[in-house]
Amino acid sequence: MADIHIPLRDVEVLSITISAKYSRPLTISVVYRSPYQTSDQDLILITELYKASEKKAVLIVGDFNAPDIDWKTWTAPGMPDNFNHKLLQWAIDKLLFQNVTYGTLMREGQQSNCLDLIFTRDEDNMLDLQDRSPFGSSDHITLCFV
Repeated sequence: MADIHIPLRDVEVLSITISAKYSRPLTISVVYRSPYQTSDQDLILITELYKASEKKAVLIVGDFNAPDIDWKTWTAPGMPDNFNHKLLQWAIDKLLFQNVTYGTLMREGQQSNCLDLIFTRDEDNMLDLQDRSPFGSSDHITLCFV
């Protein structure tokens, strides 16, 4: 059995909760955040992320377009009310582990940025994370995981 949640328009989040007879439910969410998103849209997105991460077993993946976050040190420059800080605070509040710590956007002549993120409850949930060449004409690397 699966429950699907599609939030308000203006943000791109799709969440599905999968329930199996002999295991706990797993909520999987896919996110895309435009680099041109407004602060109101960011607030809706953060609210949806809090909802999506209520369950014990979660997998939240997507292009969050938050290049200023240093996921090795869990820090971000700027004011506390910007999206980078709100995203970090959400991950901390929900006790999530962010599994990608290297650049996922590769553009010639530019420094790579870590835009594509994978959140789980703990590090052991991500057994084998590998990066592959971009799919099609994308400038984002492909992330494969088990």
